[in-house]
Parts: sequence; structure tokens; C-alpha cells
Amino acid sequence: MTFDPKAVRDFEHAGWQQAAAHYTTTFAHATRGFIDDLLDAAGVGTGMRVLDLACGPGHVASAATERRALPVGLEFSSAMIALARGDYPGILFAGGDAEALPSPRAHSTPL
Repeated sequence: MTFDPKAVRDFEHAGWQQAAAHYTTTFAHATRGFIDDLLDAAGVGTGMRVLDLACGPGHVASAATERRALPVGLEFSSAMIALARGDYPGILFAGGDAEALPSPRAHSTPL
């Protein structure tokens, strides 16, 4: 059997699309307790630009705004993006692929 990354990605995407409807009342209870620790570890504070990668329904981005940071959420599940935008309309959430982020080197001049 050969590893098929596209099949894994498609499986994950379908799962998160389906999980979105119940995420906040189920899985979020297991992760919310770690949000402050995550933001503390990253040193998130006033004026800091933050990328919440694979942001799901936006709970980490929301907590970042409570610290007066400037978050942007990126998520590949449109169902999760819809939740995030609905719950946190003042935060920018965008659809995107964490596996295909632009590289800073792609925009820099060689030395």
C-alpha cells in the first residue's frame, strides 16, 4: 500500500467539514483549557500580529484579541470559517491551506 497524501488531506477535510456543526459543544471543551498557555508560550500581547493557523472556529484568535493582539485566522474547512466569522465578526478569517503557505524566501532577493 502506498501513502497517498491527497487521500489523507481529503479525509481530514471531510472530517472537519462534518465536525464543525458540533465542534463548539464537543471538542472545544478539550482544547479551550490550553488556549492561554499557548498564547503565553508564544508571548502574544498588545499589537502583536498573530497567524492562527488551522484556526477552526476561531477560539484562539478571539483570545488573542482579548490580549489586544491582531490575529488573522486561516483554515481549510469552509464550515469552520463560517463558524469563526459568525462568532467573531471583528476578526479576519480566511480560507487557506496550511500546507501551501507562501515562503518568505519566495519574495526575498538572493544575497
